[in-house]
Amino acid sequence: MTVIGWIVEIAAIVAVIVLVTLKLRARTRVVASRRGVDAQVVVRDAHGHRELWLIGGAGRATLQSRTTLADPLISGIPYTDGFHLFPPAAGEVLFIGAGAAVAPRQFAAMYPETRVQIIEHDPAVVSVAATHFGLSPSARLQIEVADGRAGLARSGMWSFIAIDAFGAGDFPAQLATVEAFSACRAHLASGGVLAVNLAGTLAGPVLRSVRAGIVAAFGLERVLAFGVPAVGRDPLFDPRRAGNTLVFAFRDSVPKEAPGARVPDAARTRLRFLDAIAALPLGVDAEGDALHDDSAPASLPIQ
Repeated sequence: MTVIGWIVEIAAIVAVIVLVTLKLRARTRVVASRRGVDAQVVVRDAHGHRELWLIGGAGRATLQSRTTLADPLISGIPYTDGFHLFPPAAGEVLFIGAGAAVAPRQFAAMYPETRVQIIEHDPAVVSVAATHFGLSPSARLQIEVADGRAGLARSGMWSFIAIDAFGAGDFPAQLATVEAFSACRAHLASGGVLAVNLAGTLAGPVLRSVRAGIVAAFGLERVLAFGVPAVGRDPLFDPRRAGNTLVFAFRDSVPKEAPGARVPDAARTRLRFLDAIAALPLGVDAEGDALHDDSAPASLPIQ
């Protein structure tokens, strides 16, 4: 090939790279950015989805929520659908941690006999969820800006409590101690369920400690765990790889029905990952040093 031929070929390759880059940028745009309590709250549209990110210092960032642009009740993150494995038929529901409030909005829409309360400590997150994700208070969906752990100390009984609180690369240890999980159990109504989203490496020391705390508060026989598949990756779940795990703890006993059996048929089309999560039950053990209020750090890393 002549020198001119090489130049033409290189120019063609560069042109293709530029076109691909421009196309990708055209499919991704920042919609909003606000300074929150602990991190920058960023909303972006990417590849048919709207995403909420928390971005902190030292390059720390966490994807909090993702919904399809076509339907804000369809999650683009699998674990969100997993909260529906054991939903309440009726009663009071508490979500600690909002993000874009995908799961709370799903519960309010899919389970008409429930009333949902969200507690989120960052007003910027609530504002962004309201402006860009359709979070709107109603008689059956209430939002409060407050400390999540303090919310557990109040009087009242809940049919379902979900802990899904993360910052930019970490999560609050005060919501991962034996005392916090014991407070959850004390405020669960008869037949009540606690659901905890764990992010990180399940086999690592951090999540072993959190799982040990849940078992200490509820008893091993009342706890179930489910792996969450990673979209487009194989194997579906690997405890050595960072990802999501959902742990359920039951006030009384583990339900006899299959996971997801309580979900109405009309709601299933919006819960695209539910069956895949239900198919990934994990063993639960008490290995690890459970965290306690008097010795827990301020936050735990997602690792």
